[in-house]
Amino acid sequence: MSWGEINLLQNAKTKLNYTKCYNNRCWDSNGNGRIFRRVCELSIALSKICVTMELNIKDLFLTPSMLKGLIDMVETNKISIKQAKEILPKALEEEKDPSKLVSELGITQITDEAEIIKIVTEVISENPTQLESYKQNPKLFDYFIGQVMKKSRGKANPAITAKVLKQELDK
Repeated sequence: MSWGEINLLQNAKTKLNYTKCYNNRCWDSNGNGRIFRRVCELSIALSKICVTMELNIKDLFLTPSMLKGLIDMVETNKISIKQAKEILPKALEEEKDPSKLVSELGITQITDEAEIIKIVTEVISENPTQLESYKQNPKLFDYFIGQVMKKSRGKANPAITAKVLKQELDK
């Protein structure tokens, strides 16, 4: 067994304490475990970071309430789960609250539909050849998603982007 596997096993009990913040909110009203999955995803990411940085999770300044704050930002669409996973190592390196680091770095999602429509419209107008190809090959939808994400520097909310893009492409 590697050092990393031993460390993960030793820290399993401690990671459970992080999930206690959400003990009463793990399931939404439809019985979906969305929040629980977010806690698990971030716990796994945190474990990997600890192994990579050779840290013990018990010694981190990161508290369960800080992790809860990060998950709340994901749940309210302020940031994506991908952005949350990217902010964790920075928060650990700089020993800062992830929520404060998100604010300092301006790492928030664009959720304003009007702003996303503007970006989508620009992308479509910049790619007339791909637009014509899309009409014969709807698989190019992912190309347009990628272009919107590139133009927004990954900040556009993926669900809103897909909805708006579908509407604009099918006009």
